[in-house]
Amino acid sequence: MGKLGQTRFDELDIEAEEGKWRLKSYFKIPADERWRLLRDIRRRKHGICVLKPRLDLEAHNDAKRQRSADAATKTEESAKAKALSFMGFKDVDIVTTDAGLATICAGFESRGKLLGTKGSFVEYLRSQLRAMKHA
Repeated sequence: MGKLGQTRFDELDIEAEEGKWRLKSYFKIPADERWRLLRDIRRRKHGICVLKPRLDLEAHNDAKRQRSADAATKTEESAKAKALSFMGFKDVDIVTTDAGLATICAGFESRGKLLGTKGSFVEYLRSQLRAMKHA
């Protein structure tokens, strides 16, 4: 015996089970059984052949619509994050010439802040590189 009282295939009496497995001709089924079968098929046809596929398709379309909306939201949030990142560099004047660099260097030297704190010359040069990368 297998699990839950089910018999395994090799334990079945094939000859005894063969009658259950054999297909019958529709016309060998008794007439009252055929009519019961036809009425049952007619009664359930709309639900099985029309409603269930329609509901499955609607569920599939709803899931697709939700994935599309999620992707659009994610794209919008990504664009906002990129815009905010770029806005952080809008106040940084990008130095493109040696003369501009010399002017900025002289300004920092006059204040005595070439090295050291966050507002230092090195940090300013780093922000220049970040601004060039984002612009």
